[in-house]
Amino acid sequence: MPRGRYVVLHHTAVPQPHYDLLFELNADSPLAAARCSDWPPTPTTKFERIPDHRRIYLEYEGKISGNRGTVKRVDAGSCNVEPEGEHFLRLIFDGSLSILIPSHL
Repeated sequence: MPRGRYVVLHHTAVPQPHYDLLFELNADSPLAAARCSDWPPTPTTKFERIPDHRRIYLEYEGKISGNRGTVKRVDAGSCNVEPEGEHFLRLIFDGSLSILIPSHL
C-alpha cells in the first residue's frame, strides 16, 4: 500500500479518555481508525478497530459535536500500511515505530 498520512488524537472529556489513531488507506476514502489507551504505544498496547472517521480529523482539534468530548493532536505524519496475514495491518511510522492493529472492526 502507498505511504499515507496519519494523526493521533487524544480524546478527552469522555468517561474513558483514550487515543484515536486515524490513517489513510486511500487518498480519497474516509480514515481508517483504531483506539488505544497509550501513546506512544508500548509492546503491550492493544488496539481496537473503530468505525472510519471523516478526513477533516487529519487537521481538526477541539470539541466534538453532540457533547462527545474534545480531541487534541498528539502526533501526526506519514506511515506505510501493510497487510499482515488475513486479520491484521502493520503500520510503519517514520523512525522505528511499527504497530500491529486488527484489519477489521
